[in-house]
Amino acid sequence: MPQSLLDKAPQAFLCSLNGFDDSKGSWDDNVYDDFYNLLVDKPLRVTVFNMEDNSEAAVPQYAVEVESEGMVVNTLMEKYWNLFSTEHAKTEMAQSETILQSGQTELNMTQLNVSTGNVNTCVYKKPDISKNDTVEVYASCIVEPHFFWCQYANTEDINKLSELAQEAGRAQQDMMFAETLGSGSTCLALFSSDNQWYRAQVIQRTDDTLHVMFIDYGNESDVDIKNVRSLPQSLLNVAPQAFLCSLNGFDTSKGSWDDNVYDDFYNLLVDKPLRVTVFNMEDNSEIALPQYAVQIECENVVVNYAMQKYWKPVATEHVMTDSPKTENSLQGGQTESNLTHLNVSKGNANASMYMKPKMSMNQTESVYATCIVEPYFFWCQYTNTEDLNKLSELTQEAGQAQQDMMFAETLGPGSPCLALFSSDNQWYRAQVIQRTGNTLNVVFIDYGNESDVDISNVRSVPQSLLDKAPQAFLCSLSGFDESKGSWDDQVYEDFYNLLVDKPLSVTVFSVKDHSEIAAPQYAVEVKCDGLVVNTLMKKYWKRLDTNHALAESLKSG
Repeated sequence: MPQSLLDKAPQAFLCSLNGFDDSKGSWDDNVYDDFYNLLVDKPLRVTVFNMEDNSEAAVPQYAVEVESEGMVVNTLMEKYWNLFSTEHAKTEMAQSETILQSGQTELNMTQLNVSTGNVNTCVYKKPDISKNDTVEVYASCIVEPHFFWCQYANTEDINKLSELAQEAGRAQQDMMFAETLGSGSTCLALFSSDNQWYRAQVIQRTDDTLHVMFIDYGNESDVDIKNVRSLPQSLLNVAPQAFLCSLNGFDTSKGSWDDNVYDDFYNLLVDKPLRVTVFNMEDNSEIALPQYAVQIECENVVVNYAMQKYWKPVATEHVMTDSPKTENSLQGGQTESNLTHLNVSKGNANASMYMKPKMSMNQTESVYATCIVEPYFFWCQYTNTEDLNKLSELTQEAGQAQQDMMFAETLGPGSPCLALFSSDNQWYRAQVIQRTGNTLNVVFIDYGNESDVDISNVRSVPQSLLDKAPQAFLCSLSGFDESKGSWDDQVYEDFYNLLVDKPLSVTVFSVKDHSEIAAPQYAVEVKCDGLVVNTLMKKYWKRLDTNHALAESLKSG
C-alpha cells in the first residue's frame, strides 16, 4: 500500500445498535429480517454514541443511533429485545434515560478518529457553521483571544429555545438521571443568577456539585445536582447557538500575548455586533467541543489585525527579540479580504522616498520570511543581522527627537516616517499605508509587518536613514499567474508552515510595482531545506480551464 492510500481514512465503519447490552439481554429471532429490510438500500442518518475496539476484528466498533425515513431504528427494535430479568430491565431503563457520551456528533460533520480515551464528547449537534462561512454574531463569553464564545445574532431562535427549556425544566426531578451525570453529559441546568433553565454540558462532577457549561452562551457555573433535568429530544436536536472560537493567525507554539491584550480584546468585542469568518476547525484539547479559528470584523475594524500589536513571537536566533518581526505572520486561509489593510488607494500610490531594496534579476539571497500572508504576498528579510542592528541604533537615536506636528500633519499614504512600535516601545522605519484621523496604519519596511500608530508617535526620517535600502522586500511566488488560476484553500497554512522560522534561499525572476501599495514586488523562487517551494505548492494551484481563459481573453480584448 502506498502511503498516500494509507493516509486516507476508511470509507466504511463497523457499527452496533446503541442501547442494547448483550450481557443483559438477547434478540428475538424475528429481528434479523426486519432490521435488514429497514436499513438496506436506504439513506441513513447515524449518530455515534460510543466506540470500543471489536474483540474479534482489529477495527473500532461504533455504538450508534440510526434514523431511517424519519424513524429511529433503535426505538423500533426495542420490541425484539428480550431482557434477562426484571432487575436488568430497571437498569436498562435507567441507561436509556442517560445522555450517553463519547463522540456523539453527526457523522457527516466529523471524522471517525474517536479515540478510546475520549469518552466525554457531548450529544449535541455541532454548531451550524463550517469553513469559510461568515455569520453575524455577538461575543457571549470572552476569556482571551484564544478562547472566546460567539452567539448567533438571531434572537428568535434563542427565544424559542428558552421557552422550550423553561417548560422542560419544570419537570419533576429524576434522581436516577442525575446520578448518571458525568463529564460530557448533557442536561438542563438552572442558572442561579436569573433562576432560568438553560441547555448545558457537564465539565466536571464533584460529589453533588456539577460544573457545567451553558452551550448556547459559553459561560460556566457550578450547579447543585438537584437543579438539573434531562433533555427532551426536541432540545437535543437543535444545534448550539454559540460556538467556541480562537483568533485566527496566532499560533501559541510560536508566540504569546502581551498582558495588555486581555482588557483591550474584551472591550473591543463586548456588546457589539460582529462579523465572524471561519478559517479552520479543530477539537479543543481540554473540553469535548470543536473550536473555530476565526477572523472578526467589528465596526469595520479587523480585530485580528488590531490585536497584532500585542502578539510577541518566540525569539529565534535570526532576529532581534525586540523587533516587530512576525506580528502579522497570519496563517491558514488568508484571502484577498485580509489584504485590505495593506491597501493604499490607487489614487494615492505615492512612490516611497526610501531607496529600493538591493535586489536585481537572477540574484539569489539568503533570507528569512518575516511576514507571511499568502504565496502572492509575503515579505523576506536579509539574514545580515549586523546591518539590522546598526539600523536599529540609528533609528532609536532619531526617534528621541522632539515631535514636529507640522511634519506629522503632512503624512499620507506612501510617506516615510519613524514609528514607535507599542509592543516593545522601539522606533522603526515605516511607511504610511493609510491615515484615519490621527491614526496612521503603517508598514515597517525592514520587517514587512503593520501596526496602527497614533500621530504623536511618529517622527521624520533623517537623510542618513532614507539612504539605506529596506532590509525586507515584498515577494510573490514565481510561476503562478493570477489571471490563469487560483489557490486551493489548503495552500495558506502549508505555505506558512513551510517558510516560517527557516533559513531560505530566494532567487529573483522579475519585479513590478505592487498595484496597491507603494513598494516593488519581486517574483521569486524560494528554496527551503533543499526543496523548491514553488514546486511543492503546485499541487495547490487550480488552473482555469481553457474555455474560461479564452472567454476572459476575449473580454479583456
